[in-house]
Amino acid sequence: MGNYGGGTQGFAITDKFILITQHKEDSDPSIIHVVDKKTIELKNTIVIDPAEYGYTFGHINDLAYDKNTGFVYVLTTKKVDGVSQIAKFKVNSNGQMTDYSLVNPPRRFSGIEYDSDHNQFILYGSGEMWIYDSSFNLKKHFPAPTNLITQGIGYWKGYIYFCNYEFGAPNQYQTIFNHNQARSNLIYMYDLNGNLAKTLYIPNTVIKGELEGASFMDNGEIYMNFNYSGIAVYKSTFPIEVQNVTIKNKPTRLRYFQNEDIDLSGLVLGVTLNNEEKIDVNNVSNVSVSGYDKTKLGKQIVTLTYKGARTQFEVEVLAEGSAKETTEEEQGNTSKEENEKKAPEDIPNTGAKLAIKLLLGSTVLAYFIGFIAKNKRKLYKI
Repeated sequence: MGNYGGGTQGFAITDKFILITQHKEDSDPSIIHVVDKKTIELKNTIVIDPAEYGYTFGHINDLAYDKNTGFVYVLTTKKVDGVSQIAKFKVNSNGQMTDYSLVNPPRRFSGIEYDSDHNQFILYGSGEMWIYDSSFNLKKHFPAPTNLITQGIGYWKGYIYFCNYEFGAPNQYQTIFNHNQARSNLIYMYDLNGNLAKTLYIPNTVIKGELEGASFMDNGEIYMNFNYSGIAVYKSTFPIEVQNVTIKNKPTRLRYFQNEDIDLSGLVLGVTLNNEEKIDVNNVSNVSVSGYDKTKLGKQIVTLTYKGARTQFEVEVLAEGSAKETTEEEQGNTSKEENEKKAPEDIPNTGAKLAIKLLLGSTVLAYFIGFIAKNKRKLYKI
């Protein structure tokens, strides 16, 4: 995205801008570059001069944006009773800082994010994730242990993205230590209840530099800030794919006379995408049907396939002229579902490539490797 003459640190994405902070000494003015989100051009540079404010933002390890109020939150070096204060301000359409004030948090933190979906702060400090409401009343906290160099945090669709830089502690996630990848990065994904869901591994053979933070566009694109030769931000796009399909509402008709075509009217599918988003699908034009034989009498298992994922339900074919009663299942459509997720062996083991495009024009490919289920870790490619 650009070279600003120094190492970059935390960053956040607002409705109009990408805010990129630049590391300076505590005695130097703090720098926040305001980049237009659409044109990727520098709009303005916000300077916090200690001669004017009496303090700086210091290292600026992380910052956060609340889309509900339009406020940006930044950790500063100004301390009250040993606790670093949080700067609160807005950025107007010209990229200038307005409505500036300080907030006194309950403790010291090194990472900050705002969950606008639930109007709550997510902060990291002292080896734990802390969740506070918008007035800094504690809601919950949970351990987030790591012996890596902790960085900023991001949030998207119910998951916290905790960025870490490997340098000096490779055995935590490398099965066999590889000295060529001794300065790699990874992102721990936690849900809001503290369950470790996944690890995204970014080897330094693909992207050089120290991963400082992650933030998301409204469409789910993740921007990652790597501090390397002043280069600020990489943009990466996850291919959105269907992960699982269930039947929320079965078709209205579950019994047919012989030679009648199947009717999917009333069908509603519950679809889970690989970005953890869940949607309902009632448009059957993209649903393929197999297993139904209108000439064969008796009960049959029908398989529905939607974008590679499958689920099943049962129908019955009756002889022509026989009595056809309406079952409770057809009346209420509340019977037990039979679901089938696409078997792993049916999926080509290609290691889905994640295209990471440097916003200056060059393109690299990375593999996000490593899945961590609850209390169990193993490497794999997604």
